[in-house]
Formats: sequence, structure tokens, C-alpha cells
Amino acid sequence: MKHSIIIIILTSLLLISCDAKENTAVDKLGNTVKSSFSKKITLPLNPCDYITRNMIMAHLDVDEASLELDEDYLEPESAYAKCGFKWKKSDYDELSKIHQDVMMEHMMHKIQKKKGPQPKMSDITKLESPFGTVKVGNFKQYKDLQQALDRFTQAHTVPSKEDMATLNKEIDKKLKEEGFTESSQKAGKELVGGIAGGLKFTKIDGIADQAYFDHLDRSLDVRYGTFAFKVVIDTELSFDENIAIAKKIAQEVWDKL
Repeated sequence: MKHSIIIIILTSLLLISCDAKENTAVDKLGNTVKSSFSKKITLPLNPCDYITRNMIMAHLDVDEASLELDEDYLEPESAYAKCGFKWKKSDYDELSKIHQDVMMEHMMHKIQKKKGPQPKMSDITKLESPFGTVKVGNFKQYKDLQQALDRFTQAHTVPSKEDMATLNKEIDKKLKEEGFTESSQKAGKELVGGIAGGLKFTKIDGIADQAYFDHLDRSLDVRYGTFAFKVVIDTELSFDENIAIAKKIAQEVWDKL
């Protein structure tokens, strides 16, 4: 989920839904926006139904035997559910050791109360994974095109200082309501702040109505009309090659829906 909760809180605080026709919206510049994608999709959906080994093997040079099912959810039909496959990268051992060393340093700082900078959990999430991964999910259906345009755009905008101040107030309120101690509240805010500070999005053309690459989640996020989802992709290929593959997989998922 990483920063999904942050995005939900931000959008709920900062967005006001506009009444609009289902297939017409107005962007921030006042331009009328339409969509040619109008499938009627009913949630919930199980993301495992929309990704196969053959889809991955068609675009990546991996052996079928190396592909391991990678289910990222508590409930397969939840809004956060993602499903796909993973495999060991060529430098798996080296990358695994880096993760282990940083995690150990993080824990030892807490146990031994070492002086100096402590590795943050948000820093650990930014480390390159020892696994190659392709997953799909985070299926989202908006009520109309205006809401889809507004919220998808906001979810892929790095929050300003003012946004973060508002978010921190909301976090304080929610943590106090849940009875967390002051130290726990501080740790929670540091984690959220670290993740929010690492948000980076790149606009991607040539697929769906809108698409962004989320560098923190390593995912191509696409919006077709009022429906949105993610294609998580983390391979040893270049950024441009990953984007090209993610586009093809996104289109295959959309065609299956």
C-alpha cells in the first residue's frame, strides 16, 4: 500500500467533487475533456483474473519455472489488492544483502540507541528490490468523468507544503482518536512524511486517457474513462523499456475487463 493511505487522505481533504455529465469533464485550465472509454465495470474484481504467466513471458525474457505468484493483498477483492508474478534478478544475492544490512542497521539503532542518523523505513522502501516484478491491481471506479479526472490528477501530484501541513493535522487527529502514544504519533508522522517526501510522478503519453509512472510504487497508473488501475513493473530493463511493456500489459488488462 505504501503511500495509498496518504493519497486517500489528501484527496478527501483537498478535493470537492463536481456535478458533471458522465462522459464530460472540465480540467484545471477550463478545457472540456471527454473520453472514448466507456465500459461499465462493476467492482469488486480479483486482480489475479487479469494477469497470467503468458502475459509476462510474451514481453520479458524469463523462464516460466522462475515465475512465482505474487499476491499483494489481505482480501483479493479489496481496493488495494494487486496480483502478479515475481522472479529473482540476476544480482539477487547482492541486492538481498543490501536490504538485510539496512534493516539490521535500522533495528540496531533502536535496540542499542546508537548515535547518528538512523535508516528510516521510508528509505528502505526506496531500495531496489532483489526481485523482478509485474503485478496489476488497485482497481478503482469513479462515479463520473469529472471525479475521475480530478482525483486521478490529484493522486499523481506531489503535495505542497500547505498540503502536508493539512495532512499532518489530520494524522494527529486520527492517531489521537485511536489512542496512540506521543512517541507512536511522532514515528507515524515521520514515516508518512518520509514517504510523501519521496513521491515522484512522470506523465506518460500514448495509453488510456491519463497515465503516470509512480516512481515510489514503480507502477504505471492508468485511467480509462472512469476506471483506473496500476501495472507494477520492476525489471532489470531500462525505464523506457519498462514503460513500453507496462503500456502493453495495461492495454491487455483493459481489453479483458
